Amino acid sequence: MKKITVSFLLCVQCLFSQNYTEYHTGSTADISTNQQPGVCLMGGAVEHDEAMKWFLNKADGGDVVVLRSSGSNGYNDYFYTDLGVTINSITTFVIYNEAGAIDPYVLQRVANAEAVWFAGGDQYDYVNYFKDNALEDVLNNFINVKQGVIGGTSAGMAILGSSYFSAQYGTITSDVALSNPYHPRVALGHDDFLDIPYLNQVITDSHYDDPDRRGRHSVFLARIAQDYGTRSFGIACNEYTAVCVGADGKAYVYGDYPNYQEFAYFLQANCVEDFEPETCIAGTPLTWNRNSKAIKVYKIPGTNDGVNYFDLSDWETASGGEWQNWSITNGIFTTAVGLNPQCTTCPATACFVLPSNNFEITVTNETCPNKDNGQLSIGSVETHNFVTTIKGTDYSFTNDLTVDGLAPGTYDFCIEVKGENYEQCFVVEVIEGTTVSGKSSVTSGKASIEIGEGTAPFTIYVNGKQTFETNSPIFNVDVLHGDLIEVKTAKTCEGTFSKAIDLFQEMIAYPNPTIGKFEIAVPIYRKEVVLELYTLNSQLISKETYPVIYGKVELSLENQPSAVYLVKVYLETPMTLKMIKQ
Repeated sequence: MKKITVSFLLCVQCLFSQNYTEYHTGSTADISTNQQPGVCLMGGAVEHDEAMKWFLNKADGGDVVVLRSSGSNGYNDYFYTDLGVTINSITTFVIYNEAGAIDPYVLQRVANAEAVWFAGGDQYDYVNYFKDNALEDVLNNFINVKQGVIGGTSAGMAILGSSYFSAQYGTITSDVALSNPYHPRVALGHDDFLDIPYLNQVITDSHYDDPDRRGRHSVFLARIAQDYGTRSFGIACNEYTAVCVGADGKAYVYGDYPNYQEFAYFLQANCVEDFEPETCIAGTPLTWNRNSKAIKVYKIPGTNDGVNYFDLSDWETASGGEWQNWSITNGIFTTAVGLNPQCTTCPATACFVLPSNNFEITVTNETCPNKDNGQLSIGSVETHNFVTTIKGTDYSFTNDLTVDGLAPGTYDFCIEVKGENYEQCFVVEVIEGTTVSGKSSVTSGKASIEIGEGTAPFTIYVNGKQTFETNSPIFNVDVLHGDLIEVKTAKTCEGTFSKAIDLFQEMIAYPNPTIGKFEIAVPIYRKEVVLELYTLNSQLISKETYPVIYGKVELSLENQPSAVYLVKVYLETPMTLKMIKQ
């Protein structure tokens, strides 16, 4: 369970001025120790005790200075007594402006320290107060000449890379940054502040999992690659994760995995000749795909003993994590399983490459439901010893590969070349087979049929007799009442679309109202038909057999008074019409 640390001062000297406040715990006498260089990056929530012990031990019992622009003395007891690491003193300076940062007393205490820690807060305060002045010079001298240990959490972590997100105009979400990589809030600094070993060309990000900041961090790297024409790098921590970098460049990751999903991420623009984003302009969603491998990422779980690591001296040697490929297409962030880019042993000009259009992927969908007979075909322009794994089955081929018997679904696979550092990944879908379906309507003795699902050509049968064949999914058929229309597709297993024709609903009488004579249109070929005439009270007036002439029957109400009448027409299914005599 996470522990919230609350500090209480044992011995505190507080100096209040207009420009800064000092909180001091421990000895007031400066001492010299055999401090060691190092960098500690903290994810932004509660500090990890073991990572903090690593940080303090690098000071070798010396003096620690905490720099912050808000808050108070929260680190004093935590560093001085709670962790059980002996140090000479801890001094927290709450800096309110640039004048406080360059105060000679503050500068001297920072210069005399063996460890410097940046608290969380607003990183733009740090940029505004600490950069381009005497404190920046003192900090860089502390890092590179005195070689003390330095670190920070949240905003304090944000300023440690040679590139940094300044937050000058506030924070920014992944969605906004991906939709416009030059949004005003994507405010970045580059090579103009701190100079920390192993963090050259690196931009950091914290609170990585709350909210998801992978997208915006990718935008930061894209901007650096685009604006400066150089491969960009990044280090990120989930909130309760820490990364501790020693003098040898090995970055050890601390956290509470597997109890919690605590990871660190090491990002780098892929070491290929064309590594820059395809589209990185103002007002347009970012596209940085590069064959779905624009950013190579090593994701490491943080453990309490910090045994997993990533080597920043070569950006490829690592232990305990997994490689991923990150890419962005039209503002959509995607992650997939990846391989070690081996950029040190395989520089961009010497890497094994294939043309971007080397592979042709063809998918044949399932022919009919439950057949599981989908097919995936891979064709290669160049001949090599390729390997791939599809749904757990390994395949080898040199130019062409066909995989049969695939069930409907999505297939995610990567193609590698034996003996080479090469990988290209694909996602395809086998679509489930369908049965024939469609819709129809009948008007004036014609059935209009539209086939929605089914394989052409379509064969049309009327009452079991083939009438015609067409490749068009939309067609008309002449019909009579009682006809059975059947449509069969090119695939027997898709079934048959059937429509029984019922024309009774089209039977009409006109004129209606009438002054005497009227006609009834009977949509059926008959020589005669029986009609019954009723009053509205169902009293039978007459019943006669009438001839059908050209589909019409003539009837007269001339001898009947003005009223509403019912005419019952006897067909296979009798129908009743209402007539009005004026």
